[in-house]
Amino acid sequence: MLNLGFISMSSTSLASSALPLEERLRRAQEAYREYSCECFWFMDEDLIVTEANLPLIIEGLRLHGGHKGWKLAHELCP
Repeated sequence: MLNLGFISMSSTSLASSALPLEERLRRAQEAYREYSCECFWFMDEDLIVTEANLPLIIEGLRLHGGHKGWKLAHELCP
């Protein structure tokens, strides 16, 4: 158990998800469409998300996706 004073979290809640790559890519593609204006305005609107560009999608969601985008980025991490 990690104790940060007023916040206590188990170490498992800090670990990234164990979603299979195919599921992460599916969710990333959905997020790319949903957050295209806020996070990915500079990228091709018809982009197909692959494992190679997944880190860019995660970074965009973390930086410009608000709280919901940040949480989704965490789910997409390996």
